[in-house]
Amino acid sequence: MAWHFDSTALQQQLLVGLSRTTILFIVSSGLTLVLGVLRIPNIAHGSLYMIGAFLTYSVAAAVGGPAGFWVALLLAPLGVALLSLVLERGLLCRLYEREHLMLLLFTFAFTLVLDDLVKMIWGADYRFSSWRDRWWRPRSGTLPTGR
Repeated sequence: MAWHFDSTALQQQLLVGLSRTTILFIVSSGLTLVLGVLRIPNIAHGSLYMIGAFLTYSVAAAVGGPAGFWVALLLAPLGVALLSLVLERGLLCRLYEREHLMLLLFTFAFTLVLDDLVKMIWGADYRFSSWRDRWWRPRSGTLPTGR
């Protein structure tokens, strides 16, 4: 049995790996920025990113079509910013004088609350939009753009 090299599969895996790495970089950069500037160990940062993803999905599905995606890219960050403002001004500001462990526990608890809130609103199923099912056709094959 001979080994067969498939350059299209390699390109797909490289692009998927690059997109996942980019997502992890964005989330970790936000965590580092919040910890470095505000001195708050906010581990709810990933949950806020998740809320942004679900808001983007909901707005894009409600508006529909390619325009829905662009409208969602404008409105979802505003929704996350509003939620973050409520979290910071309403809850976190009362804990600034406490030790970092209290802030860490509070933001961890907020992560659990947000995760359950997402399950209550959107359910536990995997979500995707029809605009994701697009393909990019370079010279050597076909690559999915919706991963």
